[in-house]
Parts: sequence; structure tokens; C-alpha cells
Amino acid sequence: MGEAFVLTLSLFLSFFCVVGVWRYRARVGAVTAPDIAGMTRLLRRMPEKERLAVLSREAAPGSFEGRLARALMDVSGAGARVAIVNELLAEVGHETELGSAWSQTASRLAALGGLLLATSAYLMGAPPRTVVVVLGTGAASAVWAAALGSRARVEAVKQREIVDALVSAVMGDVVEPPGASERRSRRWKR
Repeated sequence: MGEAFVLTLSLFLSFFCVVGVWRYRARVGAVTAPDIAGMTRLLRRMPEKERLAVLSREAAPGSFEGRLARALMDVSGAGARVAIVNELLAEVGHETELGSAWSQTASRLAALGGLLLATSAYLMGAPPRTVVVVLGTGAASAVWAAALGSRARVEAVKQREIVDALVSAVMGDVVEPPGASERRSRRWKR
């Protein structure tokens, strides 16, 4: 009875750790539209005055691109436009960085949870194969969660680069205050 309980608990822990990291990875990919790079290239070839209208028309409702276009169409001053872009970039940065801590936490939780469950199985007198299976399950899920988290961080960096290119194409001639791009690049690199 105790052996089956520990094995089941180990499998559930491993499953939920990996699923949590998988969900973050999918969330990072969903920050922008799948073909935002193509949209950016299209916008760069257009006159600056038409870019927002085209982006607003082509963007999916509720997407980053759509919110950016609609927000920028509602304001006129360069300072207000920069403030809106900075706010939206902060949202995207938060969304893409949200799970980086989760992937590390899931890896640790899977490893330490597997160790704790293996120790409790050993103390309950479970056969050595059960202890080895529980340890192996914890280790495998920790490695898997770490690998998924690493891929998600790479995708997050790519998303940030794509978003920066889109913002650059949309904003066009707006000049940032001195040092603003340096501050933003430090924030993005975390």
C-alpha cells in the first residue's frame, strides 16, 4: 500500500512539474502572432503614416500587435507614444520572464521531491527497486523541466527581438531620450 502510494505521488509530482514548465513555454510563444516577423517586414516597406492602420487591421484582437496599434492611434505626442510603447514592452517583458523562475523551481521541486519521496519509501521499508524508480522519476523530470525551461528562455529572447523590431518599424521617427535605449536593453537582458 505505502509503496504504491509513494510511486503514484512521485509520478504526479513529476507530471505537474513538467506540465508547468510546458505551459510557460507555450505562453511565451503566444505573446505575439506567429507571423509577426513577416508583418514587421511588410510594415518597414510602407510609408510611416500607413503602418499603424495596417497593423491595426491585420493584428488579431487582443494580441500585442493589436494593442500596440490601437494604443498608438489614440495618442498624438511623441512622449505619449514612447510612454505607451514602454508600458506595452514592460507587459511583454513580464510575460516572457514570468516562467523563467518557474522552470528553475519546477526542476528543484522535482529533484528534491523525488529525493524526499525516495527517502520516505526507504524509511517505510519499500524494496530497493521502488526507491530507485522514485529517484529516477524525480531526476528525469528535473532534467526534462530544466531542458524545457532552457528552450523557453531561448524562445523568450527571440520574442523580445521580434517585438523590438516591430516597435522600431511602427515607431519610425520617434527619438528616445538619451540613455533610454540603454536602460531598456538592460531591462530586457535580465
